[in-house]
Amino acid sequence: MEASASGTSVTCGDRVGSGESRGLLRRREDKNDEGQNTARKAREFKLRASTAKTQAGKAFASLCYFSWSCVLLAEGRLFFSPLIKRSTSRVRLLSLGCAGWGTVAIFLASSTFFWQFALLKVLNGVAMASIGPVAQSLIADLFPPTMRGEHFGWLQLFLCAGCILGAMLGGSLASITVIEGVKGWRVAFFTAGVLSLFAAALVQVVAKEPRRHPVAKIDERNEALALNRGICGYIPLHAFQFYTLYFQYVGMPDWQASLLTACPLVGGLLGSLFGGWLGDQAERFNAFHGRPLVGQLGTLLALPLIYIGLLGIPRRPEFFGLYAIDMLFLGFAISWCPSGVNRPILSEIVEPDSRATVFATQIAIEGSVSALLGSPVIALLAESIFGYKTGVPSHAAADTQRNTDALANALLVATAFPWTVCFFLYGLMHFTYPKDSIAYEQFRSAHPGAKDDKQKNSPLHAAGSASTHAAN
Repeated sequence: MEASASGTSVTCGDRVGSGESRGLLRRREDKNDEGQNTARKAREFKLRASTAKTQAGKAFASLCYFSWSCVLLAEGRLFFSPLIKRSTSRVRLLSLGCAGWGTVAIFLASSTFFWQFALLKVLNGVAMASIGPVAQSLIADLFPPTMRGEHFGWLQLFLCAGCILGAMLGGSLASITVIEGVKGWRVAFFTAGVLSLFAAALVQVVAKEPRRHPVAKIDERNEALALNRGICGYIPLHAFQFYTLYFQYVGMPDWQASLLTACPLVGGLLGSLFGGWLGDQAERFNAFHGRPLVGQLGTLLALPLIYIGLLGIPRRPEFFGLYAIDMLFLGFAISWCPSGVNRPILSEIVEPDSRATVFATQIAIEGSVSALLGSPVIALLAESIFGYKTGVPSHAAADTQRNTDALANALLVATAFPWTVCFFLYGLMHFTYPKDSIAYEQFRSAHPGAKDDKQKNSPLHAAGSASTHAAN
């Protein structure tokens, strides 16, 4: 009896223990599901907020940049342009921009209140906005038309490399304490500021102001095409921020989803340089149709890569390698146009004194309009048209699959349609660009002082001269 009672008590104890273990496991699973649902809801909130708070934030940020561009456009014509024409060199402006950016970055490292940080970031953006247009204007005057694409490519390559390096170092240092009492993000800002001051001094010592030449007044249709093409080309770039959510729906861990989202930027490193070189070669082959053809080719290659990445590759984590290859080639293809097509063509059809202003205005309008139409349109497509539902639990397989399909379809429409429009806009350049190029060379032939020895030997000069003789 005692043995029996003892055995019974042990058995009951085992049952009680196993019951407690199962209860504990259930609670842990519930907590894991709750944590996954919370993380997913946070990501979905970003998707839904794109039509409200995120839209307002992006619009505000973009409009701030656009406001700076309007200031540059208005005040630049009244103040900066006369200074550039008379005494102030663009090299000095570039050096001052780097110095201003570096000084603000150092002050950011020492900020202690939020209002200080916010105000300094505004000044930081103003200083940064003055660097890009001036640098692109210098490249346009330093190199002949058949070499501009390559050097615009180098500029874009170092820009992408700096973004990657800054994200890696800044992200890794942000939350750690490098020195006792000094957070890593302060060290990151201070380091960037010191490097920027060094770059400002280097520009002032090494760089030389190139000579600028007068050009004819060009038909504004090409500028309008370039602006509309830029807006359509930038809208899909805002879709890449939703790729992280898409890859997480596929089943990728967070680090793999983030890595896949960064792959287009890595592909753009080589693509920008290759696109610039390809655009130069295409212009040597055909001065009037080479660069527009490269633009069409780049957008045409991006379309099947988008389709393969969203609808072609099986949606399983084990296909991470195929997703990475697709995203790398996608970034490689879409980076051809800025360095090999857009900037070199804009350099040809804009007066030298107005290049910095036009570059700044175009960048600002492209960024602001694409921000207003990018993320909100994707959210609207996903929720209102393709049936995306927020708040879906992670264990609801059917609802998760529906959300994955909805997000994939929204991303496909928001990227493929604008790039298709870009393809046809590049096609229109075959009709407008030759007329502007011929007018450019006819003006240079009529003004011997405007000729440049480097550009005399370009195919564009030869084509323009031939057309002039034919007209006579």
